[in-house]
Amino acid sequence: MQNDLLLETIKTTLQKSKIEKLAAIASEDTFSVKDLIYLSFYHDEQIGFRAAWILENVFANHQQRFLPYVLYFWRNFHNKTIYRH
Repeated sequence: MQNDLLLETIKTTLQKSKIEKLAAIASEDTFSVKDLIYLSFYHDEQIGFRAAWILENVFANHQQRFLPYVLYFWRNFHNKTIYRH
């Protein structure tokens, strides 16, 4: 799953079961956790929220996929400048 496909997927309302499924997909290298972090700072708050929700589930259930991106996440969380229109 690429960034554009992920973006299209999270544009719609998601339920917890879909979030968990997307987190599992992220744990399988189907799309980059870095892309998920990137979308967590998206200018549309609903999309950013959904991406962050998936990211939370990746962190909680698939830490081995999240840990390589901890510094990237932290730098961008601190600055909140990752997403450019």
